[in-house]
Amino acid sequence: MISGTTLTAIILGSLGLAIILATELLYRIHTRRVSRRRDATFAAHKDIYRKTSVIASFESLDRYWQMAGDMLLAPPMWPRRTSEKTLILIGLVGGLATGLTFYFILSLPGIAAIIVAPVVMIILPRILDREAQNRETDKFVEVLPDAVDMLVRMLRAGLPLSSAVSRVGEEASFPASAVFTEVAEWLDVGVPLGDAFLLVNNRLKQNDFEFFGVSLSVQNTSGGNLTDTLDSLSMIIRERILSGLKARSVSAEARMTANIITSLPVLLFVGIQVIAPGYLLPLVDGRNGYGLITYALASFALGVFVIRNMINRLNVG
Repeated sequence: MISGTTLTAIILGSLGLAIILATELLYRIHTRRVSRRRDATFAAHKDIYRKTSVIASFESLDRYWQMAGDMLLAPPMWPRRTSEKTLILIGLVGGLATGLTFYFILSLPGIAAIIVAPVVMIILPRILDREAQNRETDKFVEVLPDAVDMLVRMLRAGLPLSSAVSRVGEEASFPASAVFTEVAEWLDVGVPLGDAFLLVNNRLKQNDFEFFGVSLSVQNTSGGNLTDTLDSLSMIIRERILSGLKARSVSAEARMTANIITSLPVLLFVGIQVIAPGYLLPLVDGRNGYGLITYALASFALGVFVIRNMINRLNVG
């Protein structure tokens, strides 16, 4: 039996979590509404047509999908290769499959399946979307030196800086083309050069791109040999990329070891449940079992944090 103190703690924790989720959902819905109003204000001329009941129903369904995407997914830094609908459907299928696996294959109590399935539905789309966004960011960092070199060649050919930025947006490879096109659009509406790069980097949050924008802004304001500065910056970015690749190569064994160690408890738990389904049930029958589970999860999380922190602190000169 669960004691009154434990039950009160569970209720208060659930209430606090519900308040946090509701606040986050309302904030994202408000942000999306403001963005839609802004887009509608500055949108190009569109054909006006009479909405039929079928079109209206589909638009209403799309609105629900967008609300679900606002709740489950973080605002994207790059255009999504996978749509919000697909990510949400993957989360639903993954959560349902996890719940069925917990209940029928692992023979765990139904309450465990009921708790884990929604968690997977919420976390899985966010993980997939974050990994896709991180891949696009890594690709942008890789092509940024080439875009800088292209900008240097255009400046040496005599093009003004704003025109050179616009041409890089047209000719560079994605995702650098999208970034420089966005900077050129800000410049076209009269935003100063430094502010344009700052506005774009507020979304990207890339140190190399921020340093690139600051260098352009300082040189454009105070004068100097801009092409030599950009050549040096391109070389520095390439050296940083090379150092990162060296670090990943040196830490490959440690990262693989960390992945194996962190996966062992999960694999051991699944193996025991498949071989002897009732062997671990005493853990959920009393207070001592819940304490052991809490201690094991806390130790597991602490170990993962320490291992990841050790790997991330590795520097290669």
